[in-house]
Amino acid sequence: MKNIYIDTNIIRKCGFDFLRPEYLKLIQLCQKYGYKIFIHTVVISEVETQLLDKFKKAIEQTNRHLGKLSSIARETRTKEAIEGVYLDYSEVASKVKKDILYPFRNWMRMCNVEVVGFDQEDAEKVFANYFNGQGCFSTPKCRSDLPDAFIAQGLKNLCLNDAIILCEDGRLLNELVQCAKKPFGIFDSYESFASFFSKGLPQEVEFDFSLESIGLSFTDSKEFYHQLVAEIEGYDWSGCDFDADESDTTIHFLNVNGDISIDSTELNENMIKVNCSFNATANIDFFIFKSDYYSGAEDTYQGVSVTDWNDHYFFAETEKELSITAECVFFIDDFDLNDAQKKDSVFDIIFNSFSFSVENLSVDGYYDTYDLY
Repeated sequence: MKNIYIDTNIIRKCGFDFLRPEYLKLIQLCQKYGYKIFIHTVVISEVETQLLDKFKKAIEQTNRHLGKLSSIARETRTKEAIEGVYLDYSEVASKVKKDILYPFRNWMRMCNVEVVGFDQEDAEKVFANYFNGQGCFSTPKCRSDLPDAFIAQGLKNLCLNDAIILCEDGRLLNELVQCAKKPFGIFDSYESFASFFSKGLPQEVEFDFSLESIGLSFTDSKEFYHQLVAEIEGYDWSGCDFDADESDTTIHFLNVNGDISIDSTELNENMIKVNCSFNATANIDFFIFKSDYYSGAEDTYQGVSVTDWNDHYFFAETEKELSITAECVFFIDDFDLNDAQKKDSVFDIIFNSFSFSVENLSVDGYYDTYDLY
């Protein structure tokens, strides 16, 4: 088993969107290939502090404004009302904070990250180096080096075998290399880490983060295909615009016949766009001019059930074979943590939480018989 240590600067450079391919690949490495990620509690605190930076500034600003309002108010009832607003705001702010931190914490849970801490003995060793200017400390009593010193001391206690170290900080990196019994790889960026593995070491892991590659992985997945069929058949087609003019044609249900042909797949941030075509049997409602109905050939409306709607129109219902070309879009919302642990791949995980829509729809077969235009 390979052990991976990730430092703060690597996460910062990758960005804080934890649905990015870099983070998804790490989930796959942990869940499918048995890798283990270690992150120090100091790193977690640094990342969460950066995530909450704008949030804290907004909180401080709001608290100042509420404090000014309270100092200006004279009546007790007004002050109590402001206090009520403050309490409500604090409750909402607490929920917002959880929302901000959730993607990062959820990603760590998905990777089953082992959090590295420190104890009293570690603190004593760190402060001994602090006063002497040794280890991670560039000079004696350099406070800015304290976080790195605690990180290095925590990893020394682990004595990781086959360690993969992702760290940009030179002084800390030197300390971390000494911590590992048998360094497997040392990288100063995630890109260099991915590039190393793309050369075939180890062979069982393929690192290709191109949109084309990920798209192919999706389209090659049987689970993805079954999910696509299920979403198409379960979709509310009644809201789609079929350019039916005054006929107001509506699909209420359809059943896919045969295979769906997937023409292309695009992945953009949290959106998976699938251009596909398929044949389907659909239940259709539409309106017919009474004059057209009565003047049509005998077999024109064969299989169509009509009921009176008003003086000019019949309401019609029928079943029709259609050829459909559509742009199906999966909007990935977030991972479902409870189900994710049971899945075999990152693609299965993604499809635990998404919304689905159909865009740029083209349908052949609506008007072949009924000439609705």
